[in-house]
Amino acid sequence: MSSNDTLTVAQRKLLTHHQIFPKDSSYNLAFAYRVRGADLARLRRTAVRLLECVQAFNTTFPLHRGQPVLLRHGSGEHHVPVRPLPPGGEAELLRRVAEQVDTPMPPDIFPLAGVDLYSDGGDLVYLVIRAAHVVADAYTYYNVFRLASRLYDDLDADVPETRLDPASFPAQPCDDADAIAFFRDNLHAVTSLTPEQLAGHRGPDGTIRGHRRHVLLEPDRMRRVTAWMDEAGIGRFPFFLAAQALLQGALTGRDDVVVGVPLANRRGKRQREAYGYFVNTLPVAIDLSAYPDFPSLCRALALHTSRMLRYQNFDLTAHAAEVFDNPPARLTVASTFTYYKEALEVPLTGCTVEPLSLDRSQVMFPLTVNVEEHDERIWLHVEHSHQLEAARPVDLYTAVLDAVTAGPAVPLSEVCAVGPAELARIDGLSGVAEFATPPSLADAFAAVVREHPDRPAVGEWTYRELDDASDRIGHELVRTVKGEYVAVRMQPSPELIATLLGVLKAGKCYVPLDPNTPPQRFAHITAQFAELPVVTREDTDRMLALPDAGPLSVAPSRHAYVIFTSGSTGVPKGVQVTQRNVLRLFAASAEHFTFGPDDVWCLFHSYAFDFSVWEMYGALLHGGRLEIVGDRVRRNPADFAEFLVKRGVTVLNQTPSAFRQLLGVLTPQQAARLKVREVVFGGEALPFGSTRRWYELMGDRARLVNMYGITETTVHVTFQELTPSSVEETRSLIGRPLADLRVRIVDRHLRPCPIGVTGELLVAGDGVSDGYLGDPEKTAQRFLPGGWYRTGDLGTLLPDGTLVYLGRADRQVQLKGYRIELGEVEAALHAVPGVSECVVRLDEKGAEPRLVAWLVGDELDDRTVRTALKPLLPPYMIPSLFCRLDRLPLTLNGKVDDAALTIPTQTMRAVPASVVPHADEIAEIWRQVIGIDTLSYDDNFFDIGGTSMHVAEIHRRLVDRFVMDDISMVDLFEYSTINALARYLADLKESR
Repeated sequence: MSSNDTLTVAQRKLLTHHQIFPKDSSYNLAFAYRVRGADLARLRRTAVRLLECVQAFNTTFPLHRGQPVLLRHGSGEHHVPVRPLPPGGEAELLRRVAEQVDTPMPPDIFPLAGVDLYSDGGDLVYLVIRAAHVVADAYTYYNVFRLASRLYDDLDADVPETRLDPASFPAQPCDDADAIAFFRDNLHAVTSLTPEQLAGHRGPDGTIRGHRRHVLLEPDRMRRVTAWMDEAGIGRFPFFLAAQALLQGALTGRDDVVVGVPLANRRGKRQREAYGYFVNTLPVAIDLSAYPDFPSLCRALALHTSRMLRYQNFDLTAHAAEVFDNPPARLTVASTFTYYKEALEVPLTGCTVEPLSLDRSQVMFPLTVNVEEHDERIWLHVEHSHQLEAARPVDLYTAVLDAVTAGPAVPLSEVCAVGPAELARIDGLSGVAEFATPPSLADAFAAVVREHPDRPAVGEWTYRELDDASDRIGHELVRTVKGEYVAVRMQPSPELIATLLGVLKAGKCYVPLDPNTPPQRFAHITAQFAELPVVTREDTDRMLALPDAGPLSVAPSRHAYVIFTSGSTGVPKGVQVTQRNVLRLFAASAEHFTFGPDDVWCLFHSYAFDFSVWEMYGALLHGGRLEIVGDRVRRNPADFAEFLVKRGVTVLNQTPSAFRQLLGVLTPQQAARLKVREVVFGGEALPFGSTRRWYELMGDRARLVNMYGITETTVHVTFQELTPSSVEETRSLIGRPLADLRVRIVDRHLRPCPIGVTGELLVAGDGVSDGYLGDPEKTAQRFLPGGWYRTGDLGTLLPDGTLVYLGRADRQVQLKGYRIELGEVEAALHAVPGVSECVVRLDEKGAEPRLVAWLVGDELDDRTVRTALKPLLPPYMIPSLFCRLDRLPLTLNGKVDDAALTIPTQTMRAVPASVVPHADEIAEIWRQVIGIDTLSYDDNFFDIGGTSMHVAEIHRRLVDRFVMDDISMVDLFEYSTINALARYLADLKESR
């Protein structure tokens, strides 16, 4: 048995990985071949001799004092059976081999390499060579296959080089100042080698479930690619590496990418002839935004990687503090690239040998591209996690190859990984219809009046009375107002509805001004118009007292209203919404709803908030009744619950925040009396888990619908129906677009994103409004050619065409090198039993930035919440601090009021100190590594956000702090509370 010092840096890293993730079998390598014409007996003896003479295949790596060491075994312990081909033939054999290779090979159990032979009883033989990666890298396999060919020809051949393995060469760490400076120049600003978009792909057991694809480039594409490289003077390696960087950028939506490059790490002839695991994978950080075109990127990578070869034995882990400004918690890349100039073939004299693919269930990294070029053919071997399957990485990579070779110097911003065929497939997930509509809202209302003149329209007002009142107001506005715009400022009432209709009948466009509008905002809005008459309740009362002048016949205004946005993304802007925009909203929604004269709606929202457009016209254009919710009732959820019961409301429209407050006071007795049959959510993200209480009270008596939309696209864009089982959904699903709208997900260069990749939502179709009043510059920024509107919202597209809402782009925060969607964290919190309301924000006021969650609900301590979040979120997304509230503060429009959120001085529970020696020191290490503020000395490490990924760093710090190299990482799994670990360390010290 030799010491740990005989292990290479690469071997130590891989063995540490095995200690942390013992169920990960992706590092088992295997190659299968179909062989015809072989002498079976000779082939078997060749295999036995090969296994016996290669010293690397006769080693294992047991633990000694908590550290792996190298142990050599005798060479006569290998067996190579010849088995019959199983029933089911080749397909069944390959399935069994893949299953065998996907079984973990513990590094301390012999053998770590083997050869299997299968015969059909005739001329056909199947050869399978397998080994743990820790004893064989790809370079070793090239040597193994050449050795197999040599031994097949001469079983007694002298092969002294087979005794060479990593232990044969003294460690020569590359730690000079030049190496550190080289890597620091490239990596110093990197905060994570694994982008958050790929970070969650490794399961709790350490495995990455995935797929392996093998694609031969079509002759035309291969000729185009090679011709472009030859003409540009770009080498194969930097060309395909640059294409991989663009692929990763497309899959993550980022311009800053890190690609791991496995380097052979063999110097001189003897090392190149050796067998074993030498390879050292080093990261290359690439800022795609720094290069104007593809050739520039290729040349930069060619220069960088050629220099990196000088330092291919660099130990990044040992020098992380010197290389990085803020060393990442894990120094493992999520993406790797390799280029092979030679095929992994077994040339056996007199035999035909064909490689076969194994359908493995695990992959080493979320994304790997291996390019193999030989015999004037180019193979792409792409491995990717299951989560990337819907994006079709192979198709994206070939689309990148097509895009970058479309011209001599294609700008990187124009390289789109989503090719024309894939874009057509994505766009085909939603169709675009056209709907015929009446000429104006006034015409549509008139048709309802003719059909239901005596039915109640608003409160006690009938449709006839509302029609007459709006005619009176319209006549007076025609007489007194010369301009196009009329502001309306009054409290919600039947008179308000009559005024808004009167403005439309007068051929004008109304500008809603809520009476509670702050003076500064009121002044800003009125300043946007050269002339803006303001109609108040007094004005309306005066106009209603005028004599009846009969129906109006005035050409309608193009625009129905100008609503000013909330200002959350800047200065409020006036959105010009056409009458056609509003009318087609209800036409496009008709396939999803059965609104009719028997429905009772309520005007809950401010008429200066566009959700009210759906409430008002949803009632009036279907012959239903609209009930006005007074300001006092709207602000008191208990009063509103009683209002719904007494008024018999059947169609309820709510922001999720307001709905959660309603659920907090709704009693079973009230629920039993409710007549609500439709609940439509809008205005903000809906955490599906927050609807649990509704289903408990109402069952399936009412349907819940989530509709995403924004003012600029006329209230609603998508439709998603919920079911009782939806409460378990942690994503904010917003469904598919309405039939006359299209939604596309794009990156910051407005290039289409692949399926499953986060990007900005664009909306096109008949719901897109006319832009911003008097602001052509901002209109041009948001309203794009082709009829697309930039929403500023983030989302992703699922394979079935369902859209997932991820919040505002300006709500995306950066923490510990990860970009985090706060809406995703909130959705997970809503799935925690007992949490009725929540909001999450980034607190940057302290020494270290942290996520803070404000919770409303049952009594919950930190441990309970964190334990529930652990299967739903990666560790970096779990909040550090939880604050309790009786109710979330809301703005006038029913959205969360951020300004009213405060951080209390006390967290949810006090933590008793520990009397166990060194427990405080261990607790501080846990706090720093896991990134939490509050913990108990009896908290289980894995219940408070600790993961296998944290274990290595905590192990390193414990060894440094207590100067005890006999602490094993396995011990950290066994002693998983602070007190238990402290007692164990005390026992270790006493036993010395």
